[in-house]
Amino acid sequence: MYYSLRKEFVADEITLNVGYVLPADVPSPLIEAALMIIENWYYEAENKADIPERANTILFNYKRFIVS
Repeated sequence: MYYSLRKEFVADEITLNVGYVLPADVPSPLIEAALMIIENWYYEAENKADIPERANTILFNYKRFIVS
């Protein structure tokens, strides 16, 4: 994983691996949560650490646990 504190990104796309093989398999609430987070990061650049509460709730509901 690569994280940057820069406000400018040169990539034209963002790839997020959430454990689904096909993009069509990703539940729409997860896509909605991702868009909320991206919108927050774009318009609220100074508050990048803050994830909207609604997005946090959606992500919590889809959390997966791996036991090995």
